[in-house]
Amino acid sequence: MKVSDKMQTELFTVSPVDEISKALELMANNRIRHVLVTDGDDNLVGIISDRDIKSHLSQQPLEKAEELDPSVDYYSFKDYSTVDEIMTINPTTIEPGDELLEAGRIMVTEKIGALPVVKEEKLVGIITETDVVEAFLDMLERESLQSASQSPAVKRGLPTRVKSSKRKNVNQKSAKVKRRRHRR
Repeated sequence: MKVSDKMQTELFTVSPVDEISKALELMANNRIRHVLVTDGDDNLVGIISDRDIKSHLSQQPLEKAEELDPSVDYYSFKDYSTVDEIMTINPTTIEPGDELLEAGRIMVTEKIGALPVVKEEKLVGIITETDVVEAFLDMLERESLQSASQSPAVKRGLPTRVKSSKRKNVNQKSAKVKRRRHRR
């Protein structure tokens, strides 16, 4: 599977001189964790993540920290710093024709959550860890269904419950994970 099969092409961008609050607003309104930074000609110059912003805000002087109310949504905080102060300059990129597996390896190795996708030095998309995990789950599901269809019971025409029982197990596991997250 290629990067182009799973990359996002609806891009959310800011310029280096935009305030960080603009990047925060894009993240909050579009439920994303990465915003691409481009120059006036739409060339990639950096990337900013929600972790970059959180790290920046945690380093604010005490009077800024005192203004933050723990009950207020993190994204509602107004900061007048600019994107170029905290962005990752010249981020690692990948091309649309590269294997999705390679994108996943890069993200794991470099401990990053997204890769800008460039073709002939032009920004054409972004691939995130969520995109890679979704592709992996799709492949596992297809493999599981294929294995079930090749079972002796299916070949003899006997009724099977593979799909529904597997879906039930997945839903149960998913519920356990959600419960664990809420306990923390």
